[in-house]
Amino acid sequence: MLPGFSATSSLYRTNQLYRGYDTSASTTQSAEIKPAICFTIDGRTFCAGGFGGFERCPVGCFGVQPNCVCPQGCPPGLTDCSHLWGFPICKNLQSDPNNCGACGASCPEVANATSFCGPEGPYGQPNCGIVCNSGYTNCAGPYGDVTCVNTGNDPNNCGSCGRVCMAPANGTVTCSDGQCIPHCNRGYVNCSGSCTDTLTDPNNCGACGTICTGGQKCEQGSCECPSSRPDLCNGVCTNLQFDNNNCGCCSTFDGNCSCDIYGPCVNGRCQGAGGGSRPSCAAGESDCLGECIGVNDQCCGKSNSGVPSWCPSGYICSDQTDQWGFTICVPS
Repeated sequence: MLPGFSATSSLYRTNQLYRGYDTSASTTQSAEIKPAICFTIDGRTFCAGGFGGFERCPVGCFGVQPNCVCPQGCPPGLTDCSHLWGFPICKNLQSDPNNCGACGASCPEVANATSFCGPEGPYGQPNCGIVCNSGYTNCAGPYGDVTCVNTGNDPNNCGSCGRVCMAPANGTVTCSDGQCIPHCNRGYVNCSGSCTDTLTDPNNCGACGTICTGGQKCEQGSCECPSSRPDLCNGVCTNLQFDNNNCGCCSTFDGNCSCDIYGPCVNGRCQGAGGGSRPSCAAGESDCLGECIGVNDQCCGKSNSGVPSWCPSGYICSDQTDQWGFTICVPS
């Protein structure tokens, strides 16, 4: 027997594993000391003697006869959540997220978050809490469940909770730095967030913001008049062969290419229907509202009195008129 130890004493230390001595022999028996192993489980220290026998220990104990260790429970504040053999598994039901309020009651695991067991709730039981990791925001789900997301790149919560990035037609969308970024499919161009075909879009013809007007269509990235109205006069598509207001030429002012009562316009010439007639000018002449003028002269339209106004060769029509309403001619 070791000096300083009685026949019923045992040697152990808290919170460490080491070799001690088994003194489990009765005081009426030989008090010879046997080697023993001491160890700590959840704050409690146990010593098992040398395994000299082969019989099992009672239920709830571990080791072999005659050296059995039978745990007596957990320290104050801890609960034994053991389910196997007699090993105690002491847990704090007030703070353990895997045993929150009761053994085995685990707090839910949430992506990008940390679960914890917090103070008692309204019914006297501890509550599970969830804290989003750094860089993530709690965008609660439809039932109030915690959902930790990165609002910098989540297309369903882009920049803030609930801000959904909508993919444009002919494209996709991503969230970057809290902003919805559209990505157009091949062959399409991003024009103010819309993916468009600049070869055919009349509002973005050839480039974003180029609008086709006056009945023009966008063909191969260029604004073009349709075949039935192939001529563009003053920004409007027309047919100079049949347009009474632009018969054979585009009227620039005062309807100088209009047939008026000398219509209709057929093949670019006023045909004289409607109560009047326009002459058929000779070779080297051109028609100016019913008056034949030199082919190099310029027809300026009608004067205040309704008669044609024109400028001779070497002069062009100005936008000013004299006191009788005739166009003032200026050198070309």
